[in-house]
Amino acid sequence: ITENGEVIPESEYKETKIRENLKRAFLEVIAHAMVEKSLEAERLRQGKLQRDLEELCRLNRVKRLRVSSIF
Repeated sequence: ITENGEVIPESEYKETKIRENLKRAFLEVIAHAMVEKSLEAERLRQGKLQRDLEELCRLNRVKRLRVSSIF
């Protein structure tokens, strides 16, 4: 029975429910993919930051060694 009070056949009702469930599942898959994509982007960003920081530390150590070897 619809909101308007109409009686619909059981087959049509089942078909509608299946379509709604598929749509819901599809939206969940898309949402999950979006979250995974953003997490991967964040992991890549943090990895780049870590590499840049390590490179700066290495350059700083080399600079200190050069300065200390001069004196």
